Amino acid sequence: MAEGAKVQDLDVIRSFRASMIKFIEASNAALTDGESDLTRRQAWCEGEQTSFWNHQIKKLNELIMQLKEAIRGKQIFRDSTGRTQSAFDEQKKLRAAQARLELAEQKLANCRRWGKQLQREHLNYRGGVQRLQTMLSSDLVNSVATLETILTQLDAYLSAGAPSLATSEASPTPPSEMRRSPDEAPVAATKEAADAERKPSENESSEPKEGA
Repeated sequence: MAEGAKVQDLDVIRSFRASMIKFIEASNAALTDGESDLTRRQAWCEGEQTSFWNHQIKKLNELIMQLKEAIRGKQIFRDSTGRTQSAFDEQKKLRAAQARLELAEQKLANCRRWGKQLQREHLNYRGGVQRLQTMLSSDLVNSVATLETILTQLDAYLSAGAPSLATSEASPTPPSEMRRSPDEAPVAATKEAADAERKPSENESSEPKEGA
């Protein structure tokens, strides 16, 4: 026969259940924050930064073309004295624009490379926390519900009071199996002896007399 549970304090169960609920809430919040952070960084790298550097590259290419045209114009056309105009400033700006273009192209390449890396890390993160998410959304939630059911049943048990074990375990003894007590045995023996003494006298009175 299985032994009953020895519950001494329901507040311990209530406290444990409350701790489980807090753990579930905190874990879900942490997982949500991690997912949001990865999604935000991936969107920033693949979207905002990629778009920004593409726009910068387009602007720099246009500036470089304008500077080259200006330099070419000054090399072709001469001033009133017949001398070629100086294109020093335009050449200086051109070198700066070309350096900025090279940097922008490197930034764009980095965004594309890190965007792919973030995609892989995002998938690895989801795979790594899948088991924890399943436990939080299923196993622990079911455990909390089970504890709530146990508390409800124990509260009802305590409110109703424990059943009497003597009443539930006692069973009536059939009359045929009842035994006489030691005090009753001599009385029965005396009664049987008196009956035996009366029987001969009755037989003698019933027999006819010889002289009749």
